[in-house]
Amino acid sequence: MMRHVSKAAGRFFLGFMVIIWVGSVHLAYHYFVDGLVSIICVAALWKASACILRWWDQRLVQPRLAEALPA
Repeated sequence: MMRHVSKAAGRFFLGFMVIIWVGSVHLAYHYFVDGLVSIICVAALWKASACILRWWDQRLVQPRLAEALPA
């Protein structure tokens, strides 16, 4: 998300994520796996929410806007 704010913010937070993730290996192996699973799950949820919002706009919002606008 931060890369949509600015490229610099995206790079900063990507680096921050990598540092935290690599640092978690030193704490315990399962934290590394937790990070990997969370990255995969967040990516899947992000894609799913985009599909849901696209469906929402096509099925519910756009027809109501067409009715509300004068012809």
